[in-house]
Amino acid sequence: GTAVESYAVDQNVYPVAASSATLATLVQPVYIKSMPQNDGWNFAFVVASTRTAYTVSSNGKDGTASSCAAGQTTTFADDICFTGGQFVRYPMGMQQ
Repeated sequence: GTAVESYAVDQNVYPVAASSATLATLVQPVYIKSMPQNDGWNFAFVVASTRTAYTVSSNGKDGTASSCAAGQTTTFADDICFTGGQFVRYPMGMQQ
């Protein structure tokens, strides 16, 4: 997320990318030395980035997309989503 925000400061738009591999080519090595391609469960990050907005997310432990609806989650199977410089869906409390 920091690399995407830094790119936007320099370019006045967010990078356009539909995959973590594409995003990596746009932000490496200027904004991040080496962008992680996979989440902690070894699934590729989900990227949806246009010139005006972006979301980088993990589909969670089960690798299946569920929702980036704002709020806390208590299961590792839920998505974890970072949009516009902040987490909008994130784990909190005891995890299942």
